Amino acid sequence: VQAIALVPALLAIFQFVTGTGSVNNGAMRASGTLAHENSAAMLFALANLATFALLLDSHRRRWLHAGLLAVFLGAQVATGSIGGLVAAVVMILTYLSSAAVRRADRTILSLLGVALAVYAATTSQVGAQRLAEYSSSNTEETSFAWRIQAWGHVLDFWRANPVWGNGIGSTSSPTVLGGSIPHNEYVRLLAELGLVGLGAVLVLGAL
Repeated sequence: VQAIALVPALLAIFQFVTGTGSVNNGAMRASGTLAHENSAAMLFALANLATFALLLDSHRRRWLHAGLLAVFLGAQVATGSIGGLVAAVVMILTYLSSAAVRRADRTILSLLGVALAVYAATTSQVGAQRLAEYSSSNTEETSFAWRIQAWGHVLDFWRANPVWGNGIGSTSSPTVLGGSIPHNEYVRLLAELGLVGLGAVLVLGAL
């Protein structure tokens, strides 16, 4: 996981520092080598979880894992993805509550570290700009309001072929959301794979 995420993470940090990422509602967001910032954020969340677990469990190469954790956290912040940040926090908290972590001191220190990372991410420039999108008094321009409208368009698209869907990748068509993505995997799977495909994914996920 670390090897797969390292190059995208370094590129995301470079994009953010040099201002060569994409600008969304005034916020500079980086995607690394991935197609979208949200996808990159989920990859970095997995990398943060894997590196965090290795940092706690490994007696060797701790400085290496600490350095990689700093890189992946920086890349996570550079994406400006609130969903990705929430996913990373949930992953780490789930890991801390599992049997893999048995020492109270490690759990307490880790929770403090998670709290510090969340504070740093939400108070950073890109974090503050993204949060402002959700708290804006003009609801027509908020990111959340756009998502609600987008999901409605995708659901209208799904109703044309509700059982089998419209095909993989069809929600990215310019005729659906102008080439954008739905920002909701369940709605996307429903429109692309239909009730049968979404049901199969949910069953496999539960298993």
